[in-house]
Amino acid sequence: MEKENKSKKRKMFKSLNVFAERALHGELLTLDLFLKHWIRIFLFVAMIIIFISSKYECQTCMEDIKTLKRDLEIVETECVRVKGEYMSRVRESYMAHLVDSMRLNLKVQEQPPFKLTYEEKDQ
Repeated sequence: MEKENKSKKRKMFKSLNVFAERALHGELLTLDLFLKHWIRIFLFVAMIIIFISSKYECQTCMEDIKTLKRDLEIVETECVRVKGEYMSRVRESYMAHLVDSMRLNLKVQEQPPFKLTYEEKDQ
């Protein structure tokens, strides 16, 4: 039994040795192999190229998304700043000052506005 195991190991080692020797001498990838399997090799290379290009496209899109997010944050803060400036300009005192400086002869109403209601009389 021990002799059988040794002989199996020797055969396996010998086959690995032959494979390595053929690979080193360039006999593993022959022209016949390429001629027989040229369609599979072409498809394999095309799939690798498509994978690399899609990965590159994805990375560039992700970089674009990051820059757009950063730009969006900047625009949002600018919007808040402009809104604050606008709200300060619509304050009553500032508007009264603008009206006075333009000499439009407009005045602030003393009485608050009131609602008109109509009551029906019972007949």
